[in-house]
Amino acid sequence: MQINNLDPDHFKKFKALLFDCDGTLVDTMPSHYDSWKAILTKYNIPFDYEKFYKLAGVPTKEIVRLLAEENGKSLDASLISHEKDTFFHQNIEQVQPIHAVVNLARNYLGQKKMAVASGSSKWSVVELLKSVGILDWFPVISAAEDVKRPKPYPDVFLNAAHLLNVQPSECCVFEDAELGIQGAEAAGMTAINILTTDLINL
Repeated sequence: MQINNLDPDHFKKFKALLFDCDGTLVDTMPSHYDSWKAILTKYNIPFDYEKFYKLAGVPTKEIVRLLAEENGKSLDASLISHEKDTFFHQNIEQVQPIHAVVNLARNYLGQKKMAVASGSSKWSVVELLKSVGILDWFPVISAAEDVKRPKPYPDVFLNAAHLLNVQPSECCVFEDAELGIQGAEAAGMTAINILTTDLINL
């Protein structure tokens, strides 16, 4: 279930808070897009911002495969995804936290179980959380390599709930992308779109 206006009293029932990383905890989307453009230009592959955002939450290798197929090219997905990730992390100092979400997480430290559930690699998530000083807030990180199927499948969320030892219905998920919202709902969790929900009173 996706919620746009969640009653603070209703919010108290959740035992665990699950956060997407890119675009939710950390404002990485502009930097990710710049990285994609820099790398894909070398391979003459167009990638507009609308398509980029629709694919938010999809693992990097899968994005390369999709774009290669759409453009009739044969590309090494592992090589290109490595090039893209390397370019991105070379400029990681530009990344900033998304303060409304980070402040909410800070408010519930020690009160609720918390995890990150991301379609990115665990290495990338760890580096991003470390760069904004919140890595130690999240004892559980469920990432791309931990599951067989990416968002919008529920796997990454269900894995996080399992590692936290909570039921899916006891989890509230914070997301910025439609694929993530769909994945959280498929997991039987409550989903909050940070772009359309007032987080101040939660």
